[in-house]
Amino acid sequence: LTNGGAHLIRLDEAMALHDLAMTSFRQWWVRHSRNGYGGLNVTQRCGITHFKKGLLRARLWVALPFIAIALAWLTSVYFDQTLGLVVGTALLMLLPAQLFRLAFRATLNGLPLNIAVFHAIFTMIANWPNVQGQLQYLKDSMLSKTMRLIEYKA
Repeated sequence: LTNGGAHLIRLDEAMALHDLAMTSFRQWWVRHSRNGYGGLNVTQRCGITHFKKGLLRARLWVALPFIAIALAWLTSVYFDQTLGLVVGTALLMLLPAQLFRLAFRATLNGLPLNIAVFHAIFTMIANWPNVQGQLQYLKDSMLSKTMRLIEYKA
């Protein structure tokens, strides 16, 4: 709509209550996998860039441990083992720093600390099923499969 010149107006009032009624971790995981699949689908097929930032962010946080290990190993091989350890550790420390940042921001938004910490942890974990969904979409599109509906309450 916005690409066609339309303007969206956000209302300041809640319009509806939405009960996901998720009762298992598996449902939550599949829901986030669906988000990755659908976000990449809309981004690639329709050219809508609204989801692009979140998709890239999920890829970054999932790839970070692998990048840290690879750079630590390369630094150890070509320079010094101690330097490799420092490089790897510094990159891996971005994960708890992001957890802290997410929890801190959630407390600023009014969540109690214990809930904010769980919010931060599950926000970071949610990147993994999101990337899983993106990879499933890429696999489906490369194999010319029709796009699928991913149900999380089946």
